[in-house]
Amino acid sequence: MKTEKFDSLATGAFSTTSMLTAMLDHPTFAVAAVRDGRIRRANASWDALFAVRADVSVEAHIVTLFPNANSADRFERALQPEFRAGVARLEHMLVRRDGVPFMAEIVVHLLVDANPFDADAIWQVRDITAERELRREIRELEEYYRALSAYQADLTFVVDREFNVSFASPSVERALGHRAHGTLGEPFVSLLHPEDAGAAEARLVDALEKNAQSHDSFRLRMQHRDGAYRVLSCRQRNCLDIALIAGIVVNARDVTEEVDEERQRGIDRARGARLHEKLFDLATAIATSFDARINDILRAATEALGVSSIGFWRRDATSGPLICRFSFVAPASASAASSAQRVTDPLGQVFAESDSPEYAREIHKHRPIVVDDVRAHATITPAHLARLQAAGVGAMLDFPVTRDAHTVGLLSVNQAGGARAWQRDEIDFVAGISLLIALAVEGQERESAAARSEFLALHDGLTGLVNRPHAEHEVARLVAAAKKRGDRVALLKIDLDLFREVNDGFGPAVGDALLVAVAKVLTECAGADALVARSGGDEFLVVLPDADRVTVESLVQRVLDRLGGEPLVAGVEQETGASIGVATYPVDGDDAETLLSNVDIAL
Repeated sequence: MKTEKFDSLATGAFSTTSMLTAMLDHPTFAVAAVRDGRIRRANASWDALFAVRADVSVEAHIVTLFPNANSADRFERALQPEFRAGVARLEHMLVRRDGVPFMAEIVVHLLVDANPFDADAIWQVRDITAERELRREIRELEEYYRALSAYQADLTFVVDREFNVSFASPSVERALGHRAHGTLGEPFVSLLHPEDAGAAEARLVDALEKNAQSHDSFRLRMQHRDGAYRVLSCRQRNCLDIALIAGIVVNARDVTEEVDEERQRGIDRARGARLHEKLFDLATAIATSFDARINDILRAATEALGVSSIGFWRRDATSGPLICRFSFVAPASASAASSAQRVTDPLGQVFAESDSPEYAREIHKHRPIVVDDVRAHATITPAHLARLQAAGVGAMLDFPVTRDAHTVGLLSVNQAGGARAWQRDEIDFVAGISLLIALAVEGQERESAAARSEFLALHDGLTGLVNRPHAEHEVARLVAAAKKRGDRVALLKIDLDLFREVNDGFGPAVGDALLVAVAKVLTECAGADALVARSGGDEFLVVLPDADRVTVESLVQRVLDRLGGEPLVAGVEQETGASIGVATYPVDGDDAETLLSNVDIAL
């Protein structure tokens, strides 16, 4: 047996020397002062309890109080978790000096201050063998009375040896609608659902033949007077030998509602797991285009929730209106009696915030709006309600889609017809869907920004035409290709006349509008095979691959006619003309650099 057991105990709060002395001098408590698992001092009650002499107790190890090492091990493992404010209380088997075991209540006080006995703990032991036996007898007596009274608020049946009902409590009528005396003499199983009768009879046989007491509960379905079945949680006891009872007592409690709740919880758990799995699938789906991604999310979410439709309302600018850009409407079900049971597609509709200012404020504050019934929600105004009912919406979940603390959209889940009580897992699922859409929006914005940067590197930001560096690169490429094929390349340099007068007289905005209009004219006149570029300011460059003299002269005339004709900008009557220089490969230059220089000279 190990002697190091109990050598180390956590410090507690018991500290006064006077209280320690009082405990050791107590005439009836068996008390010992212990240090490192060894008894430093024990009182007379201790010696009497363990049938030892005082000089034998001192320096004896606590382990010697236990029947064996395994018993000491179990006590040590159970002791530490029981400490509360430096005190632990356990019931455990101990053994006297003469080898007689007894059940003891052991209270261990931990000491934190120095004391005359140099002890780190006080052990207080009390023999509770007789007390435990008394408690057992009381429990048995309580079980006897419980057999007839514990469940009287519910139902109690007494079944005789032939399994007929010999007693039924008045609560039977309240729970099942049957008069209690009307069940007397009836076979007990005749009250049950046919599928439960066999199992119930087997339990009664078991109780009869084996004198078995049912400490575990079991469920039976018992028929109500109205024909429906109620679920009862039952326990049975064999009381055939008790003269006043003389039967098998069956106590029953109506748990129909609990069973329904359990079934609903099972449904809820299954739904929650399914929604979680669907959200994971959507989050890990292979990336597609933005439109395809949003449509896939809305379709999958509509099917997972079993709702009528889900729409994504997008805000094109920070302060712009919400417009329904995407919408998935569930197909009409076979059970749908009319179109009123479906939600109409609001694609392209603008959300009228002025009709529902409070509703709009909630969205702007990034707060989801859970509407179980559109007819009874504080934020929905009559005008808003009229639109919803016209669309067939009876209940909805609206979640803001946020990006960098801004509401960039709205995810709207709609249920047709009447009210719908949204469940917590459904709300959490929609919150997850709104996050997926926010991530898709973020990805689209990143892609758009990258594409815009790439575009601006090669194009003029105002007119959208190719910029001068890219145009020079293209001229070099076309000249190199023309050398190989023996083709020609023509360059036209166009400079607007009177542009400064328009810009100064009407303002930069009108000047910019004129440049955009000229770019459009040049693009239309040059055709699809030509390259049109803005080379700077009010100058433009047109590159024509494999163009002969007639083609070039025709293009020059078309441009002059268009620019000198009707005003290109509304409200600006000032005439717009142009100067045009022409250079061709190989006549005016054998390489791109020479050609570009000569077209400037020609202008």
